Amino acid sequence: MINKFKNKIKRLLNNEYKRIDWVQEELLKIKDGSTILDAGCGSQQYRKFCDHLIYYGQDFGNYRTDETESFTASDVPYIYGKLDYQGNIWDINPNNSIEINKSV
Repeated sequence: MINKFKNKIKRLLNNEYKRIDWVQEELLKIKDGSTILDAGCGSQQYRKFCDHLIYYGQDFGNYRTDETESFTASDVPYIYGKLDYQGNIWDINPNNSIEINKSV
């Protein structure tokens, strides 16, 4: 009971939950079988909402940890999801399909 209350309070005080809910709702509006490129996908926190889509993840892929010490910095290594395309997003030619690197 107390955990339920804590979770409810967390959701009220942290707008991240509203953002996640909104992203999920918007992704579910996309037609089944559509192709999506998650540019700058990082850990791919929204991939779980894309089961009905053909999902490709892109990221530069070079972030490791926070280099500057601060109250919110982390020294835990950053973990990327499976990247289909690793590189600079600006190098993708919008007039052509991207080549998907299946070996990443």
